[in-house]
Amino acid sequence: MIISLIAVLLFGGNALNVAVSKEDYKETKAEIMIVMQDIEQRQEVIRVLYGLKRKSKNYSKRYIKHFKPLLKELKEYDAQISDVLDEELAVAHEIRLEWYNEIIAARFAIRNLMKREEWEAVFGI
Repeated sequence: MIISLIAVLLFGGNALNVAVSKEDYKETKAEIMIVMQDIEQRQEVIRVLYGLKRKSKNYSKRYIKHFKPLLKELKEYDAQISDVLDEELAVAHEIRLEWYNEIIAARFAIRNLMKREEWEAVFGI
C-alpha cells in the first residue's frame, strides 16, 4: 500500500488515485499481523496505516469539494476561466502537497517501527 502510494507520488497521477482503499488496508494489515512479532510495534504500524486510510478519505473529499465551484463556474456561458484557473490550480496543488507529505511521513513512521526483514516481507522491497 505505502509503496503504491509513493509510486503515484513519484510518477504522478490524480490526487484521487492515491486514496487508500479498504482492500489495500485490509491486505497490508493482514500481512503485518503475520510478519510482525512485536505486538506493540505491530499495533503502532496498524495505527499509522489506519490514520493514513482515514486521512485519504478526507483529502479526497477536500479535493473534490475544492473543484465543485470551478466546475459550476465552467457551466456559465460567460465564464472566463483564466480569471480563476490559476488560483484554483494553486490551491489544488497545495492540497496535493499536503497529502503527499502525509504519505511520506507515514512511510518513515512505519519504516522506523519495522525491522528490515519485516518491511521487505510486507512491502516486497
